[in-house]
Amino acid sequence: FADKDIAVRSTRVLVRQRLRRIAISVCALATAIGLLILPVRSYGRASAFVDEAQRLIDRLARRQEPNGLPSAETLESLHDASKVITTENASSLLFPHTERDRHLRTAIAHAIVLPVLRADVARRSGASTSAELMDALVAHLLLTQMKQPDEPTPRTSRWPQAAAMAGQKLALRWESLSGPKPASRAPRVVEALTHWYASGIDDPGELPERDRKFVASARAQLLSADDDPVAEMVRDPSMPRDLRMVDILGGAAILFASDDGKHGPAVRGAFTPAGYRVVKERLAQLQRRQDDDDNAWILGKERKARDAQTIARIKKDYFDQYVGAWKVFLLTLAVQEPTTLEQARVFLKKLANEKPFATIWRNLGEFLSLNEDSPTAKALDQVKNAIPGEREQEEGPRQVSAEFEGLMRMVSVKPSGFEQYDQIIMDVASALGEQGAPDPKVFQNVLHASRASLSALLARYNERGWERRVLERILMPPLRGAEMAVLGASAELANRKWCETVVVTYDELLAGKFPFVMGKNAAEARLADVERFFQPNTGILWQYFAQSVQPDVEQTGSGFRMKEGAPLRF
Repeated sequence: FADKDIAVRSTRVLVRQRLRRIAISVCALATAIGLLILPVRSYGRASAFVDEAQRLIDRLARRQEPNGLPSAETLESLHDASKVITTENASSLLFPHTERDRHLRTAIAHAIVLPVLRADVARRSGASTSAELMDALVAHLLLTQMKQPDEPTPRTSRWPQAAAMAGQKLALRWESLSGPKPASRAPRVVEALTHWYASGIDDPGELPERDRKFVASARAQLLSADDDPVAEMVRDPSMPRDLRMVDILGGAAILFASDDGKHGPAVRGAFTPAGYRVVKERLAQLQRRQDDDDNAWILGKERKARDAQTIARIKKDYFDQYVGAWKVFLLTLAVQEPTTLEQARVFLKKLANEKPFATIWRNLGEFLSLNEDSPTAKALDQVKNAIPGEREQEEGPRQVSAEFEGLMRMVSVKPSGFEQYDQIIMDVASALGEQGAPDPKVFQNVLHASRASLSALLARYNERGWERRVLERILMPPLRGAEMAVLGASAELANRKWCETVVVTYDELLAGKFPFVMGKNAAEARLADVERFFQPNTGILWQYFAQSVQPDVEQTGSGFRMKEGAPLRF
């Protein structure tokens, strides 16, 4: 057989190849068995580790303070344990990550989330500030179910941001409910663990049940909170600077009694045309935000109604306060009285020559007119106002202009009121003469006629009942000073000054307000107005005492009595 050697060699090769394959198969089988046993043993050890860690977490979770909340020490221990658990075999594909995370989330829920939510529910929103109540409501809505359609849920793209917010709010609530504590990292632990817990939620059904009574109560309390949106706007840093007396009166401010700024600004910057433009922009932003607010779900559908009410309230209260701020400023203006005959002559000549009051009124006109109406609208308003019974309550900028219209007619209508006042001043100055003592009888006749003319003049501009009080405090002092310089102090003069300076200011600023009247419906007097009236030495009441009463009064021990020979008799 010619190929015998070749055939023998081929058979031996095939045998060796078969043996080699068998050996490889045996080795592979042994390796596979080893590889199978090792993961199973590793998984078993990992499961035992998770079970032991779960028992540790359960023990930590049961360590709560008497108020039911976890203590700071417990939170820190829980955080350390969770770090160890989450990093153990973190890269192993066979490690029971899902089971580990489920146990840890359950522990966080029972140890942190539920105790804080229950503590807020137990308080029933009655013992919290508005800010704390808002934090409690947001945390409760985010970490409970059933979810409303507009709320962020684990199935929406808004959930990662919502989970972070849930951690922040729950940390604030734990810190508030736990009371004052030494500095620790516990609040940051609550935030981190709650954020991790919420981020791992895939189904809203995994969240605890919502307490609907708490949600309804919290929303009702927040929506009915007695806040003052106008006060927040007034304090807005973007408002123009507050006005001082010299900003409004200019160089004529030296004619007026001043408290040297002790009572703060004369008028807040918010109550100027520039401030009004800022308020208009804020209102426009509020109106745009009504339909474009990602956090509308917090207060529910009632929020839109509340926002509409807030906008309406701002529109009303802002203009009411605008008018009130300027009326308070005007009512506290008082021209300084001359105290000697020479001062009276110089003062009256200065008024007659420089005409400072007309300049002041023109300056005031820049602040007291907010109208942006067309000529047609103004003409329609004039027609409506001319018809009896057709004059309606003005709104917005027109309210401001209408309130001060009578006062502004002192310069806007010719012949102006100040032109007539200048004539009265010149008559009195002429009666005083250039030098020496004037004839008392002649001066008294001129003064009596001048006072009657001035009284009739003021009555023409007293459209709303308060203008006369302002004008008397500004225009009467030069006449009173001249009378005092020529005729001396008298009970009649002191009485007139009391009525023209003290009574009118009290009636406008404080009368009918708490604490000067009692009653649940009485409005509360502003502290700044009380200070302006009663402030020792610089207040309106004390200024009257110093100028009209003090020269004739002396102190005896703890009491007072009239001086011997005092010209003033009460």
